[in-house]
Amino acid sequence: MNDKPIVKMGMMQVMMTYTTDMEWFASHAEAIRDINKMFDDPLIAEAIEQNNGEGTLLLIRDSIQKIARRGINNAARGKFMNAVNNMFIASRLGANPTIFLKQMTSFITYANDIGIVNYMKYAAKNKTEALKVYKEIWNNSVYVQDRANERIQDVLESYTSLGNVEFSTKENYITKLMMSPVKYGDLGAIFLGGSPNYSFYKAQAIKAGKTEAQAIEIAIRKFENDTKNTQQSSDLQDKDYYQTADPVVRAFNMFLTTPKQYLRKEFGAMRNLYRKLAAWDRKAGQGTVVQNLRQLAMYHFVMPLFFQFVAMGFPDLGDLEDEEKEDLLRAGILGNFNALFIAGDVLTMIADAVQGKPWAGTTKSLAPLNVMSEIANLYTRAEKTKDPVKRAELTQKMMLRITEVSLTPTGKNLPLVNIAKYVKNLNELGEGGSEKDFMRLFNYSDYVINKDDRKKGTKLSKKEMQLYFPDLYEQEMALDKELKAIDKELELELDY
Repeated sequence: MNDKPIVKMGMMQVMMTYTTDMEWFASHAEAIRDINKMFDDPLIAEAIEQNNGEGTLLLIRDSIQKIARRGINNAARGKFMNAVNNMFIASRLGANPTIFLKQMTSFITYANDIGIVNYMKYAAKNKTEALKVYKEIWNNSVYVQDRANERIQDVLESYTSLGNVEFSTKENYITKLMMSPVKYGDLGAIFLGGSPNYSFYKAQAIKAGKTEAQAIEIAIRKFENDTKNTQQSSDLQDKDYYQTADPVVRAFNMFLTTPKQYLRKEFGAMRNLYRKLAAWDRKAGQGTVVQNLRQLAMYHFVMPLFFQFVAMGFPDLGDLEDEEKEDLLRAGILGNFNALFIAGDVLTMIADAVQGKPWAGTTKSLAPLNVMSEIANLYTRAEKTKDPVKRAELTQKMMLRITEVSLTPTGKNLPLVNIAKYVKNLNELGEGGSEKDFMRLFNYSDYVINKDDRKKGTKLSKKEMQLYFPDLYEQEMALDKELKAIDKELELELDY
C-alpha cells in the first residue's frame, strides 16, 4: 500500500501530465510491449547472455524500461538537482558567443558519412545555391524544424526528467536570448555541414531513376539519420545508461552528450576493424577497412583537434607556444575518452598533472559543489592577491557567482559573469587590431585574446627560458598560472 500523500497539482497541470502520458502510451506502448516480449523470451535471453554477456542483456532491458516510462525519475532530489543544474549550465554557456564557434566545429563530422571526396564535391556545388538547399531541407525536415523550435529550457532540463508536466504558454525570453549562441551554433553546423550530404543523397536517388519528390524524401531521411548520429542529441534513445540514470548520476554526465556520441563512433570503428583483423577477412564486420579507419580518424583525432584549435583562438600554426603544442597533442591522444564515466575524469586529471595545469587534481562534481567550490576559490585567491586591480576582478567575479546562485529559487538563471566579461570585451573593441576585435566579439577570455602580446614579450621559448633564465621562467609561469586561473573556462561547450 502506498501511504504517501497525493501531490498537489493545478487543474491544467493535471490535464497536461495526463495528455502527455497518454500520447506517449499511444505512440510507444504496442512497440515497447512487443520488443519487451522478445527480449524476455528465455531462449533469446540465454543466447544474448552466452554470446554477449549478462551485462548486455541488462542494458537492453534497462533501456526498454526507461523508454517505456519516458525517462521519468520522480526522486524528490530531482527537482532540486534540476534547478541547480539549470543555473550551472546557464551560467557557463549563456551570453557567450564563443559557444557559437565551438558548436559550429561539428559540421565537419558529416564528411565521414559520404566520404571526403564526395563531401568536398557537393560542398563546392552548393556554393551557388546554398540558400535554395537550406530552404529545401527546412521545408521538408520535420526533425530539423522540431530541433529549431524546441525551447532551450526543455533541452536544459533533460538531465532530470520528472513526471509532472507544467502548462505554460510563456517562454523565458531572457534565457532564450542568453542561450541563443548555443542554438544557432547547433543549427549552423547542421545546415552548413549537412547540406552536402543532402545534395549527395538527392543526386544519387535521381540517378537511380527516382522522381524529384521521391529523391527529396530519400535524401531528407538519410540526412536526418546523419544528423542524429553526428550532432549532439537530447533524445532519450541517444543517451547511454549513466545519462539516463538517477538524477545525481545524470548530473555527473552533464555536457558529455557529444563526446559520448563520438566515443561510440570510435568504438564502433574499432570493433569492426578488430573483427576484420580477427577473422582475417575484409568482409567481416560492417563497412570497409578504409571507411572504419576514416571514422576512427574523424572522431578521435580530427574533431578533438579542430575543437581545441578553435578553443585556443585560431592560433598561428607556424608560431605555436610550447603549451599550445602540448594542448593540441593532448587533444589528439585523448580524443573523446574524457566521456568515459569516472575513467574519463581520471584520464583528464592525469593529463592536467602531466602538463602542470594550475587546476590539476580537481575534477567534476555535482553542480552545487562545483559552484560553491568556485566561490570559495575566488575568495581565497582574492585574499592572497596583492595587486588591487586583480583583487577587484576576483572579488567582482565572486559576487556575480553568488548573485547567480541567489537567483536560482526564482527560476531566473542569468550568466552574470559571462555578461560582465562580454561588456568588458565590447568596451575594448578597437584596441589591438582586427584579430583581437574578432575574439572580443566572440567573448574569448583575456588569456586567449592577449596571447600574442605574451609571445612578443620574449623571443625565447619556454624551454629555453627555463634552461638559461630559471628565475625569470618561474616568474613567468607564476603569472601564466594566475591568468589561467582567473580566465579558466570549463570546457563544456560540446554539449547543451
